[in-house]
Amino acid sequence: MRRHHRLRQVRLGGGKVSVKASHTGSTWKTTVDARVPAKLRIGATLPRDAKVTDVRLDGDALHKYAARVTNRGLEVTVVAAPGAAHTVTVRGG
Repeated sequence: MRRHHRLRQVRLGGGKVSVKASHTGSTWKTTVDARVPAKLRIGATLPRDAKVTDVRLDGDALHKYAARVTNRGLEVTVVAAPGAAHTVTVRGG
């Protein structure tokens, strides 16, 4: 099992957004703390040939999400409310 963590502070408008991404096995998790009034699209990039089996926002299962193949792989994103911390979990097979 491979585990990868990345934490970044990103400037957005007049504030900052904290982003933490991790990957363990077939689960990708992205946590964003965005206390700024901006529309958020949060997600993860899986291997190009992955099949998405489950997408969750703050623990709740989602059936509405965007998935598109990019040069980096299969990008899976969801829309989240601004001004709060959110976690997106994507499971792939």
